[in-house]
Amino acid sequence: MKQHDTPSLAFSDKYSATHAKQYFEKHNDGFWRKLSNYFDHQQIRKALKTAGEPMHVLDVPCGTGRFWELLENKPDRKVMTCDYSQNMINTAVQFRQTNPVRMIIQLLLSVVSMVLCVRKGFIQLIHPF
Repeated sequence: MKQHDTPSLAFSDKYSATHAKQYFEKHNDGFWRKLSNYFDHQQIRKALKTAGEPMHVLDVPCGTGRFWELLENKPDRKVMTCDYSQNMINTAVQFRQTNPVRMIIQLLLSVVSMVLCVRKGFIQLIHPF
């Protein structure tokens, strides 16, 4: 397997360990954020159902693992995750009860040529550097 250097992205350093912990906590902070989080989970449930309850899911960017428990609700489902911030992944691993198969960008880039992620109107493109 070809070895890649871990890419250094300009925005990766934005998420310090402190910022990542704040991001983890914010989705359950107050009524409106809890409501928003609930609706996000409902959308993912619908997407999983529409996709035929797939057995392999890639969560990118996974952030602090907000959707891991939902994604892992099927015992045989394999959930792979990656994020451009190692601090976000570290926070997820530290505070989440679930433990999906985690893939960091370095490994991901050795397996695929490109990842395209569309979230809330933004398009994120991750490709070999």
